[in-house]
Amino acid sequence: PAGYSTSFTGQFGGLFAPNYLGYQQLSSYNTSACAAYCNARSDCNAFNIYFERTPVFIPDDSCPSPNAAATITCALYGSSVDASTATNIGQYRKDFMVVIQGSNGYNLNPAPASVSSFQGPNALDAVAYSSGIYLAQQYFSTYDVTQCSAACTAYTAKSKSTAQSNKASTYSPCNYFNVFNLTLNGQSQMMGCYLFSTSDAQNYDTYRTAKGSDGTVYNLTNSYGY
Repeated sequence: PAGYSTSFTGQFGGLFAPNYLGYQQLSSYNTSACAAYCNARSDCNAFNIYFERTPVFIPDDSCPSPNAAATITCALYGSSVDASTATNIGQYRKDFMVVIQGSNGYNLNPAPASVSSFQGPNALDAVAYSSGIYLAQQYFSTYDVTQCSAACTAYTAKSKSTAQSNKASTYSPCNYFNVFNLTLNGQSQMMGCYLFSTSDAQNYDTYRTAKGSDGTVYNLTNSYGY
């Protein structure tokens, strides 16, 4: 979800981790809904979402193995999480076995810096792209949003200068940019910078992977808009 990085997926256990902040039951397996609970707390830095096979009522001697129901748990944590502590695989309650499946963990990204003359940063679910408002792209070796803001400002200046030289009455300014990491095997390779004419770009944040010219597939992470 927007503002978070995936720590692990598909584990068969919930977390036994420090700085546990409590949990919420969700009506659907929705990572954005779980992230919203985390975002509502200033001390929340990670969450774990999973399916849990639970009894419809507490097992006892008269009914040691009641019917099962599936619940979806959103557990919140005050520090980052990883798969090494996803060891809560469930337990027996009388003859009923509680089982956990689909356990995913997400860590809150440190938000990048604000930039003069631009609003943001605003966390995006993925990388934005829309051909009607897309202007240009650049890539940088380090994740430094000021490089992208400078590219956006330079694009506007060049577009305006070209319009004046051609005695054109309009030009295409850069009014929005999207920065993100291209990662491979969990390691950042470079920062991407997409420039757009309007902030409508944030409504098209749908791209989560990209393929290089050599066929290498990169994950697109830490996506923020300004």
